[in-house]
Amino acid sequence: MNYAFKISLRYVFAKRNFNFISVVSIASIIGIITGAASLIAVMSIFKGFREFTEKQLVGFEPHLKIVAARGEWIERPVLVERALDNLGSVKSRSKSLEIKSVALNGSAMSVCRLEAFPQSELATLEGLSNYLANGSFYLGKIGSLYSVVLGVGVADRLKADVGDTIEIASL
Repeated sequence: MNYAFKISLRYVFAKRNFNFISVVSIASIIGIITGAASLIAVMSIFKGFREFTEKQLVGFEPHLKIVAARGEWIERPVLVERALDNLGSVKSRSKSLEIKSVALNGSAMSVCRLEAFPQSELATLEGLSNYLANGSFYLGKIGSLYSVVLGVGVADRLKADVGDTIEIASL
């Protein structure tokens, strides 16, 4: 048996007339057990929260975003596409146009980031439909209007629901 364990047992279960030390020892042991158990529980919860957060962020935002050094457009996008294709380790890629814009729904307004994708690139946005809170993932024309997918924060600020008409103006 371990020497330290023998000493601890000797003092925990000491047969003395002064019982206060035994009560303090038991209270200390209970405190240490409770503290260790709560520390393990909190660390487990935070580890799960971290994994969930990483999955949400990495699943939605790209690992790498290539933007123009000046202006809104990349001068020769074909060269960039060829360079990415030659890497061999790129799983998927998509082109997009990203601008700051103002979205209006009645009297509600929100400044947001508008990201537009060519219709041919929508298949590369494979995981986006997993993050929908309401509605369905459809980007195209409905009658004479185009459909949009709003983030939960923007939809909340605009008090928008599925089927609402949103006006978007670029800055």
